[in-house]
Amino acid sequence: MRLLTCFISICILGSCASLKNDLQQDLKNIDLIQGSQIWKLHNGANTIQIHNEPFAMVFLQKPYRDKNDVFHSVQVNTTQNIDVFNSIKIGKNMEDIECFSPGSGLAMRDGNNPELMLVDYGHHYLYYDNEEERRLTKLGTNGDYCYLEWRLDPLNDNPDATKNSDGDIIVYVSIIIDRNKNKRIDEDELWKLQLISRD
Repeated sequence: MRLLTCFISICILGSCASLKNDLQQDLKNIDLIQGSQIWKLHNGANTIQIHNEPFAMVFLQKPYRDKNDVFHSVQVNTTQNIDVFNSIKIGKNMEDIECFSPGSGLAMRDGNNPELMLVDYGHHYLYYDNEEERRLTKLGTNGDYCYLEWRLDPLNDNPDATKNSDGDIIVYVSIIIDRNKNKRIDEDELWKLQLISRD
């Protein structure tokens, strides 16, 4: 995991110059990293096949609490229920989606989130405020934004994950970053991922 973190840090921090040239475009992407492989998640639907190894996601988001007491987070539902996944759409109010409604943030396990909690009814509420108050690891900064890493265990190690008839684990991931704080899923605020893990 330490080598993965070093690789991520080098890749992300090495790209700071290009990010500053086109911040608005890069805010639309989320990185999924496993070993030396980096995938760019774009707004909309993505399908990625990973190995049975640790992996990470890197988000660009502001620190949790800003000077105006506005709270910034990354909210992620992870489920094996495709109906829940399909119900999460641009244009919906978050309070009308059960897994993103108020109070549906999941409690942390052992103070961190190394494994995905696969549920239909809640979401991971991820943020970085400082080194004492965080659920993500800060890799670097770019203006008002931070590169924030979510380190995750292999899906095959997840006790909640079930395999399909082909022996694959398929997890549906919906990521919302409500940048304008209107509690509605707008364009460029939703990333959807079908994550496939094979032995």
